[in-house]
Amino acid sequence: ADDLAAREEVTSQVVGDLTRVVAVDSATVHVAGPEGAYGLESSPGWTALVRLGKDRLLDAAGDALAFQDGPTSLLVTHGPSSIEVPGVGAQLAPEGDHVLTRVADAQGRVRIFDTVTGQEVDTGLAPDAEVYAAKLGGRGRVTYLVELEQGEPDDGPRLSSSGSLQLVTCPLLDPGLFTTCTVHRTFPRSTPWALEQ
Repeated sequence: ADDLAAREEVTSQVVGDLTRVVAVDSATVHVAGPEGAYGLESSPGWTALVRLGKDRLLDAAGDALAFQDGPTSLLVTHGPSSIEVPGVGAQLAPEGDHVLTRVADAQGRVRIFDTVTGQEVDTGLAPDAEVYAAKLGGRGRVTYLVELEQGEPDDGPRLSSSGSLQLVTCPLLDPGLFTTCTVHRTFPRSTPWALEQ
């Protein structure tokens, strides 16, 4: 681990060949590989490598860790507590208070859960929204790149996939509360760089 501002190495640790960095959060570098998941913590004068669990660590933020527990389930630890929620893949909010995942079905719908209670949180999107990308931000917000629903033209069926994509930010609220999302920009679907981000 390096202190980029000071341009110096703070600590180092030998790890296995197939080990990958999962997340860097505060003073901890989270890595996972065939030997399991570890947190490399360092302060002046000491370094510790702490085993966090099995290899399926997907993300780490705040006091939360997200593991792929089975083919369609996640285990999220938050401090001393843990929850199990349905999903494939995981992204934690910077504070570790929410986890974003996708449903293991043909549509791959986005779902968001509170990491302490396990309660599902409203995404702010229509249930059938096609989400190309999603990013949990700080302060209870999530940003999506979604397909703008395109009706059939009056003169017959649409012959191409020339719909649009929208960049949308929504607040995370408890289910049942009215969510107002902000549309930042609309792109033609054929904009290749938007899909590659």
